[in-house]
Amino acid sequence: MLMRSLLRLIAPLIFGAAYRVFRSARFKHSGRKHRWVMSSFRLAADAGHRQALSVYGHLLFLRGDTTKSKIQGAIYLERPSSTVTSKNHPKTVYF
Repeated sequence: MLMRSLLRLIAPLIFGAAYRVFRSARFKHSGRKHRWVMSSFRLAADAGHRQALSVYGHLLFLRGDTTKSKIQGAIYLERPSSTVTSKNHPKTVYF
């Protein structure tokens, strides 16, 4: 429980660092960079960070090698839209 809440707090920092590395021109064709960025995006997305869910989902859905990764990308893309809770978009509650 404590680790999960701590991870939710640092998820924006993890995503920010990974996104900067992802967009940098340095080590453009590095496999190590790719593995680190993708695992960081996944860690932040699993913690519930909305931008990480979007970026990781798009990468998997549009650039995934297998059908399984494309399906997983669609799931990550669907997660932020299913958790909308605002006055304009109330979450549907079924009784």
